[in-house]
Amino acid sequence: MEEYVGAQDPNPNYIKTLMARSFVETGEKTLAINTLYKVLQQESDYRDAWIILGYTYLNEEQWNEAQDALFKAVEIDPTKAETRYFLGLTYYAKEDYTSTIAQMELALQSGFKPVLDPYTKIGDSAVHVQDYQKAIEAYEKILVLDSGEVDLFIRPVWIYIDHLNNPKKAIEWAERAVTEHPNEAMGYNLLGWAQMANGELEEAEQNLNYALVLDSKLAAAYLNFGTLYEKEGKLEQAKENYKRAYTLDPSGSAGNRAAENYNRLQNTTTESQNTVTPSDKTTPTL
Repeated sequence: MEEYVGAQDPNPNYIKTLMARSFVETGEKTLAINTLYKVLQQESDYRDAWIILGYTYLNEEQWNEAQDALFKAVEIDPTKAETRYFLGLTYYAKEDYTSTIAQMELALQSGFKPVLDPYTKIGDSAVHVQDYQKAIEAYEKILVLDSGEVDLFIRPVWIYIDHLNNPKKAIEWAERAVTEHPNEAMGYNLLGWAQMANGELEEAEQNLNYALVLDSKLAAAYLNFGTLYEKEGKLEQAKENYKRAYTLDPSGSAGNRAAENYNRLQNTTTESQNTVTPSDKTTPTL
């Protein structure tokens, strides 16, 4: 009511649309949809009603219906930032990552605020389509705006190491993670990982050890220790650390990668033996 009273020359359907928005916010989705369709029957080119209708369907995970409504809003006004953002969310839900990127970039160009989620969706979508340069640009923009959580540094470090072959840049971001989060084990783990990729094995070992001092159950540090020992030819120690990482994180990315590495080393060891009895071959994989 305050918004309606304060509006200049308010549209008669404006109060109904505001009510529909309130219905969405209080979980009354059916009431919101019915109200919006009544508005649109009277005024089919009412942009905000189409946007809120699309948002309502988005909350109901009815992606096609949400897109239909939002496309109508785009036809009426292609420059509205919220429309582009909500469209981007529908495309992301449908795993159409190329379209997600396009809509989120249009939302940002139109001035959508806050910007962190659009950049996150761009970065994550770019990873899905293997456009790692676009992904790193998005993640770095996020870190410039908000580096309050150490986990925000994980993907930039990973991309620079595994996909852009630039461990020195990975070290830069990992060092910043340590500087800004000196009491977080993940920062030292990232720094050790980046140093290892850059061939600085002694420094990597020191930082990975310190990560485990801060958090003895950090699976990612054991994963990286496994890789470190594998580089040094200490395969049994590598397998022990891979197994430990999997035990700590059996359903996560660190655990899955550790299991793959453990099984690869186990198979390599088995194949290299001159004689192997059937019982020797039955070592369970992770």
